[in-house]
Amino acid sequence: MAESVGQVVPLKEIKTNTEDDQYHAEVYEAPLLPQYIKPPVSTDKKRPAEDLDDNESKKPRLDEPTDTRLVKTEEGPTEVKTEEEKGKRERTKGKKKNKPLKDFGPKLCSHVAKSQECPNVSNNKCKDEHDLKKYLDSKVPDISDKCYVFETKGYCRYGHTCRFASGHHKENVVPQETTEINSFNQTLRNKLWNNMYEFPRSEQVFKEEKIKTGFVKKKSNKFTKHKSPTTTKGGDQVSATDIEVVKIAESYPKKEPRLKTKKDWENKLYLAPLTTIGNLPYRRIVKRFGVDITCGEMGMGTSLLQGHPSEFALLRRHASEDLFGVQITGGFTDQLTRCAEMLSNEFDVDFVDLNAGCPLDLVCTKGAGAQLLEKHDRLLESIKCMSKVSDVPITLKLRIGKDERCPTSLPLFKQLAQHNCSAVTLHGRSRRQRYAKLADWKYIDACAREDPNLPVFGNGDIYTSAEYEEHTKNTAVTGVMLARGAIIKPWLPTEIKEQKVWDISASERLDIMRDFANYGLEHWGSDFKGVETTRSFFLNWQSFLYRYVPVGLLERTDTIRMNMRVPSSGILGRSELETLLASPLVSDWVKISEMFLGKAPTNFVFHPKHKANSESNG
Repeated sequence: MAESVGQVVPLKEIKTNTEDDQYHAEVYEAPLLPQYIKPPVSTDKKRPAEDLDDNESKKPRLDEPTDTRLVKTEEGPTEVKTEEEKGKRERTKGKKKNKPLKDFGPKLCSHVAKSQECPNVSNNKCKDEHDLKKYLDSKVPDISDKCYVFETKGYCRYGHTCRFASGHHKENVVPQETTEINSFNQTLRNKLWNNMYEFPRSEQVFKEEKIKTGFVKKKSNKFTKHKSPTTTKGGDQVSATDIEVVKIAESYPKKEPRLKTKKDWENKLYLAPLTTIGNLPYRRIVKRFGVDITCGEMGMGTSLLQGHPSEFALLRRHASEDLFGVQITGGFTDQLTRCAEMLSNEFDVDFVDLNAGCPLDLVCTKGAGAQLLEKHDRLLESIKCMSKVSDVPITLKLRIGKDERCPTSLPLFKQLAQHNCSAVTLHGRSRRQRYAKLADWKYIDACAREDPNLPVFGNGDIYTSAEYEEHTKNTAVTGVMLARGAIIKPWLPTEIKEQKVWDISASERLDIMRDFANYGLEHWGSDFKGVETTRSFFLNWQSFLYRYVPVGLLERTDTIRMNMRVPSSGILGRSELETLLASPLVSDWVKISEMFLGKAPTNFVFHPKHKANSESNG
């Protein structure tokens, strides 16, 4: 069948959800035209776990293959476990699970890979392979004879280990410029790791604000997990007798602060900092489609202060990101303040965002994320101190409260500007809701009207240009943050700015995926490990991308919503490619990745990281 390309559906045909909000909050199958409906699969085949969503149960179904241990209760089918199984679970609870190690094959010395002499081969300090012929004989065949990195930069740092090495047709030359900023700094990491980094502004602020603080340090001269030495879970103050508190000097030579530039937040499209999905290659894609503000994935303040390389990787910025921030979270004022000073001094960022909305228990049990919504005084104190030590604006992202039946964020909006908060993003759901039901835009509007001088971004359920128009015209928000809508439809910023619904073709969507794969090879590497890392992130994004239902296949266009899904049996698209892109099967997602990243390893297994109500990070 012929595939329509670039068809535009008139904006007036898209209605906003003003009728039955509860209906629109539930996951529903797309109303397809009859010719695009795929016959249902046999009932003995299970629906893939990756297709389960927000309001769908993860419990076994009684219509699936029988299991004698399934019993029907008021809460639905429940599996009955034996005493032996229960005991085994208790014994393994909290222990590290044995996970299969990733085998990336023999590792060639990085110097040899670039046709250079290894300086450590004589003293046996380098344990990698130095026999180039032996390595090349055992190396898996190249994926292609065209290396994107080499053709783009004239240089590939992976040399002979590159999976596209046959495309290196000329001698490698050092690139004249880099497109990525905030690279890993080993010197900074060593200072943080060995407690040698100084925080003069933070210490001055702690003295002025009378904030009790301390670093926790082992005798090995390495950081341990940061913990407030004066606070317990119950909130009582105790003395730290079982740890060595390193006292910070009372005075440091004052450093003249740089001029803090005021940002223009008006009518900007802000891409949410999305865990796993919101990586640098993905942000490059959405930036191309017109998003104005980008932000790195959330980093833990403690881990950043300990110099963890995995956390520093979240701070990477592409040259195309002209208004870029980093997001951090933490449970203590001193921790967040030091982190803000370090980020402001050492990294090229335009703002630092404090996350007070992440609903994950792993984060909240540390007093961070949405747990800060229950400690307004600490939250305001943190913003005030962070702003005093930072040369860039401090912003805040939060939810409406712990429970949507009793929202608590409104009082904060009268005080945030007084504590030097530059902008706020409010997600219209509670911590308890996570991503279920609709966002409460009426509450977002009420909060945005509390202080006309405080820029407020609304966040939640923006999936079409019509929904964007409705919320920006009928509320007092300064701008809108895009999250899941921009994951499923990375071209959403273009739809919003051009006020249209884009019936994007399957070939155009495939080009987006190809660009992501190329950007991933440039960012994570083009050797075996880099290719498989790119594949993993590619498939995680595909677990959202397949949910997109092409507009031209719909029987009605007034039902386009965030929770509209491809039928479980799939669709018959206008081309074979469109059918493949809408497949809910992981095996088909792997096939798509193999178009750009070569054959997946024989032992390759993929499980989507985001399931049900944990799709992004607040």
